[in-house]
Amino acid sequence: ADEFPEWLNNYTPNRDWQVYGQKQHTVIEQKSKFLQLTLERWKDLFVSSIQAKPEDQHHWPILNDRYCHCSLWIKRAKQEKLFDEKGLERLSQAHNEMHAIANHLHNEYQNGNVNEARAGLVGLQKVYVQIGKVLEQHVIS
Repeated sequence: ADEFPEWLNNYTPNRDWQVYGQKQHTVIEQKSKFLQLTLERWKDLFVSSIQAKPEDQHHWPILNDRYCHCSLWIKRAKQEKLFDEKGLERLSQAHNEMHAIANHLHNEYQNGNVNEARAGLVGLQKVYVQIGKVLEQHVIS
């Protein structure tokens, strides 16, 4: 808590967030953007943890695919019926695949196979791109 004032004084807001916040958006656009930002943060946190030295402290994202923010977003989106149902199903499948890869890489990392875990980030990035395409083609449009 003592470090918060210094952090606040040195904080630089994300430029993309500022630009996005200056425009009017529909509910669907807002919810989609929230999901995109959440997924990006999840991926970045996972990658930084895998790239860190094993002896360093790690801040892993939620690895359980039923309790992560994306899973909760998908569940709410299905209930609200604002998005294409088939698109949400494809998103759910890609999301599950992302977690399967992430859990495998996390296990490799925890078992000391750090290089193998880092090499597997290519597969994680591919499924992350796939999720983005599903969002663009089926959920957002």
